[in-house]
Amino acid sequence: MAITFVPGSKNYAISASANVTLFPGATTTAGNCIIVTVFANGTLSAITVTGPLAETPETIIETAFAGDGGNRRMGCFAFPNEVSYNTLNGFLVASVGAAELDAHFLEYSGVATSSVSDGSNHNWFNGSTSTTGDPGAISTTVADDLILGMSGQPSTSTVSAGSGYTIEVSSPASVGFKCDTEDQVVSGTGSFDPTFTYDVSAAWFCIAAAIKPAGVADTLLGQAVL
Repeated sequence: MAITFVPGSKNYAISASANVTLFPGATTTAGNCIIVTVFANGTLSAITVTGPLAETPETIIETAFAGDGGNRRMGCFAFPNEVSYNTLNGFLVASVGAAELDAHFLEYSGVATSSVSDGSNHNWFNGSTSTTGDPGAISTTVADDLILGMSGQPSTSTVSAGSGYTIEVSSPASVGFKCDTEDQVVSGTGSFDPTFTYDVSAAWFCIAAAIKPAGVADTLLGQAVL
């Protein structure tokens, strides 16, 4: 079963405080996977995400950036095989000490029901601004993964998706940074790098995540994850 993005369920939230309650933009479908990507700006602690029913997600990546002094963090969190939610159900996103939080909500069908991660990567501009944001490639072990990328960059930048990718969620310009999440369902296994292009040389921060499809053979249990 191929992974498919579910339009109409995406949303974003921006806050100048340490907590954001992120709501689905429409009613979600039970059994689908909810992905939350997050950018946090300021001197802060690790990002946490909690579901409306106090669910704990699978953390695909949650990271600071070496050499940045802990001033920014990014993360990608998965809630596989979820119940149905509506616009009254809020996901709590937190990072104590953050001056700005930007969180994106995406819904996908066809994702594995557990152990969904197939790798991640991250990178930042590290003092050398450029017109390309590159989190680094992921070498996948499972065919037909969903590849996600999130970029945080100054709000003055206009962003384009990498080749073959689609920007599914874009945040409006905020106090300091604007964020975009892109995706692509790839064919086969290989090395995949969800890059971004900016119209001006920018100070960028990026993460990448690979998500397994349903029906992946579990080599330990000898059965499919459905």
